[in-house]
Formats: sequence, C-alpha cells, structure tokens
Amino acid sequence: MQEAIDVKQALRVCNKIMSHGQRLDGAYKLGDLTAQSDYDGYTLTLADHAVTLSIFFHNKHQLDCKRAIELDAFLQKVEKLDKKNFS
Repeated sequence: MQEAIDVKQALRVCNKIMSHGQRLDGAYKLGDLTAQSDYDGYTLTLADHAVTLSIFFHNKHQLDCKRAIELDAFLQKVEKLDKKNFS
C-alpha cells in the first residue's frame, strides 16, 4: 500500500487544512480530514477516521490502515481536497 501515497500531494493537502481548517486540540480539521504537525515541524500527520499517514523528514512516510477500501476512500478525500481552490 505504500506506493499508493503521493507525498507531495499529501503535503499540499496538509497545508490547505492548516491554512483553512478549524483548529481543534493542536490539530486542524477540514471536512473529514485532520492535519497535525509535531513541535519541530519535521513530522506531519494527515488522517481521517480510519487511516493515518505520517510524513517524516525527507518525505519518508508511514501508513496506518487496516483495509484497502479505507485507504481508497482516504486517497479520494485527499485528491478532492488537493483540487479544491480556496481563493
């Protein structure tokens, strides 16, 4: 499942969520997705209710997901938000 992740797209979506989302307990929420950064900014987390994507330094990443169908739904949410224009 690791190869299904477009890290650059995920980083763009994290930025959109942090810029336009609602801040809740140290994380930002926009629609069904949440984004969070650790204290030094080297690790970002992008998640929904079933999938967590952690992005580390040098664009390494870790995916926590139980089922492929949940990953597919997550990736569709990420793609939809990436295409959304907030201007």
